Amino acid sequence: MVHADDDRTIRDLTVVIPSADQVESLAHALAQLPGTVIEHVSDRTFFMHLGGKIETHPRIQVKTRADLSHIYMPGVAQVVTTIAKDPSEAFQLTMKRNTALSSQTPVRFWD
Repeated sequence: MVHADDDRTIRDLTVVIPSADQVESLAHALAQLPGTVIEHVSDRTFFMHLGGKIETHPRIQVKTRADLSHIYMPGVAQVVTTIAKDPSEAFQLTMKRNTALSSQTPVRFWD
C-alpha cells in the first residue's frame, strides 16, 4: 500500500507479464473494475534504460601527466594509426572484444 485515507487506498502493484500487449490488456481490464483508477503503468525494461545502461570506469589508473599522454593524446594516435593499417587490431586494442551481443541486437561497428 502506498497511501490510504478515508476516501481511497492507493496500491502499487508489480505484475510480471511477458508482452506489452498483455500489459495493455491487463491495465484495461483492471480499469473496468468499479472504483478502480489506473494512475500509471510502467515497464521494467524502460526503468532499466533510464539514465542509460553503460557506465565507464577507468581500467588503468592515471596518476601522472605522462600516464595521461600514453592513454590519450598523443598515445592514442599510435593506436589509431595501427588500427588504420590493420583493422583486425581493433579487437585487441579497443573494447570491441569485450562487447556482448544477443542474437536479436542489431549492431554496426563504425570503423
